[in-house]
Amino acid sequence: NNNFAIVDGIEADVGSKATIFVKTGNTATRVSTNVIGADGKRAVGTQVSDAVYEAVINKGQTYYGMADVVGKKMVVAYEPIRNSAGETIGILFVGVPEDSVYGPLKSEILGTTIGKNGYLYVMDSKGNLLIHPTLAGQNLANEDFIKQMIADKNAMTSTTKRITYIWDGKEAVAYYTYFAPLDWIVASRVDPSDFSGPIDDLRNAIVIILIISIGAGAFIALRFGNSIARRMGDLVELGRKVMVGDFKGAAQEIDKNAGLSGGGDEIGEVSESFKGVVTNIQAFSDEITSVSNAAVEGKLTSRGNAGRFKGGYAEMISGVNKTIDAVVGHLDAIPVPAFIIDKEFTVLYANKASASMAGTTPKDILGQKCYDHFRTGDCRTGKCASGQCMQAGRMASSETQATPKGKQYDISYSGIPILDANGKAIGAMEFFTDLTEIREAARQAQKKIENALDFINGEMGKIQNGAAEANANVEEVSAGAGQVAKNATAVSVNVEKSLEAIIQVQKAMEDLSRTIQDVATRAEGTAKIVHDTSDFSREGMELARRTESGMQGITKSSGEVNQIIGDIKGQMDKISEIVNLITDLANQTNLLALNAAIEAARAGDAGRGFAVVASEVKSLAVESRASAERIAEMIENLQNQTNHAVEAVASSNNGVREGSEALRETIETFTKIAASIEKISHNVSDVASASEEQAASVEEITASVNEVNGLIENTAKESTDAAAASEESSAAIEQISKVIGNVTVVVESVKTEINNFK
Repeated sequence: NNNFAIVDGIEADVGSKATIFVKTGNTATRVSTNVIGADGKRAVGTQVSDAVYEAVINKGQTYYGMADVVGKKMVVAYEPIRNSAGETIGILFVGVPEDSVYGPLKSEILGTTIGKNGYLYVMDSKGNLLIHPTLAGQNLANEDFIKQMIADKNAMTSTTKRITYIWDGKEAVAYYTYFAPLDWIVASRVDPSDFSGPIDDLRNAIVIILIISIGAGAFIALRFGNSIARRMGDLVELGRKVMVGDFKGAAQEIDKNAGLSGGGDEIGEVSESFKGVVTNIQAFSDEITSVSNAAVEGKLTSRGNAGRFKGGYAEMISGVNKTIDAVVGHLDAIPVPAFIIDKEFTVLYANKASASMAGTTPKDILGQKCYDHFRTGDCRTGKCASGQCMQAGRMASSETQATPKGKQYDISYSGIPILDANGKAIGAMEFFTDLTEIREAARQAQKKIENALDFINGEMGKIQNGAAEANANVEEVSAGAGQVAKNATAVSVNVEKSLEAIIQVQKAMEDLSRTIQDVATRAEGTAKIVHDTSDFSREGMELARRTESGMQGITKSSGEVNQIIGDIKGQMDKISEIVNLITDLANQTNLLALNAAIEAARAGDAGRGFAVVASEVKSLAVESRASAERIAEMIENLQNQTNHAVEAVASSNNGVREGSEALRETIETFTKIAASIEKISHNVSDVASASEEQAASVEEITASVNEVNGLIENTAKESTDAAAASEESSAAIEQISKVIGNVTVVVESVKTEINNFK
């Protein structure tokens, strides 16, 4: 649809209008045309006529004739368009304006005069005057003589009829025939007075002569009486025969009655004059009859011999000759080949167009057999339209090829029988219509259409193969997407396990925090006891000096214990921060796993999107591993600090033992101090126990962190698998892109071919 390259190419090549119709249901619709409608646009969307549809679509025949195309009269040809199965799927229309074909013929018809006032005219079967000197374009269907002509059209396709009618108050005579291919009724209108005038003058002259003769006879009869009565009676009878046109009878009468011309008197002279008149009129009649019969038989080269006569007789013979010359001149000017043959197919007349087609001159073709010059496929066969029309007595038409002088023409031709006075065919007149250019244009257009369809079918096969390959790649992408979805599910499970491990770490950290708080509380109790002990120590200040050295060691050890405990608290705070970081990482990992599952569900775009998600998961896994390593390092530091605390406590115990030796003498004074010191020792033991509990908690943390590390490694592995699947998906998508690129190249090739076809 809306592709006008083919029809425009036909117009550029052969100068004719063209249309492509496509069969749609029970009609054919114009989808491409260079025919312009009244609105100035291409007349697409209109339907073909029922008659054309029946002939071309239903019967598969080529339709030729006249047609009204968007309000314009055109000479047209409708050719069926068939698919590879031989089915008719459309129509190719080619047409040229009527004026370009029949314009010269119209000019010749309008320029033809018959007699003084006669002329030719053409009308269609609806009474519309197509060609007329004064009334062209008018409709005379209501006139009685026009109604008669229309009623007779089917009965006169091979004959000519005559009708007499009154027009503008005068009697007129029309000879008419019907030319079916163009739906033309061709008529000649003549004024009888144009042809009867000379005869009337002659008749009047004869009557005058007779009147004079009768008067003279009466005078002679009165003078000579009965002696001349008989001769005058014979003369009167001779005059009557001449008056009624019985020239042969008059001649016989003269030959029989020798007495009419004998005697040497006036009656003899009158008789001699009558004899000369009868002889001239008889010769004139014979000459006119000879020319008329030759013209009726189609021998348009025959002419009257005006040299045999004098005066008005010679002028009338010359007038008849000029009339025949005018008719022949008009026939020669017709651009359509036409010639006349007898029953033996001998050419009696050929116009210039037919002689030109035969590659010779009209003079050289006369007397020759028509089939020796035109060489059609129907010649000397039962298909010959001229032979058929002479046998059937009516017009016959046919289509064939002619090959005169080695040239080839596609022609449509018609034979019209020439009848004698008894209605018997004595010859035929044949008309040619050259369809070569129209047929060649149709063949070229058909060939171009077939080539374009073959190319398009081939390219469509390539497109189908490309589509199959694309389908296989899509299946591969789908499989990759399934693997991505599976890996994403595994990532989600591992992340959930990571969350459980993190929860265990949080619980261990909570236990560790409570232990540290208990250590702090006991340390505060120890400080209070030491304060109380300070009060007691004032009583035994002197003894305390002796144990000052030992107490300093104890104080130093206690300070180290406090510092170690503070360090442990700080390390535990950092562990709490790291645990929070791990929690955040786990949450983000869970979100990324969810995104990965969503990306996997989107099979079409999963490859590239999931690659990004997998990369992020891998980065988080690396960061989680680094955090786990930091936790392990901190726990190791915490263990070392705990060991130092144990050693410090041991050192403090040694100092206490050394102080015990010095304080034996002050047992009583420092009993309370000893009790306080014992409480301090007990509290320090509690601190050691708490440290051990802290170590156990740290071990739990280490185990949890190791488990987290393993899960993170699994997550990294699954992420790697997901990335590989994504890479496979990307490769498949690239392959699809290549296939699509190939399809694009094919489509461009189709477009290029169509542009070349345009």
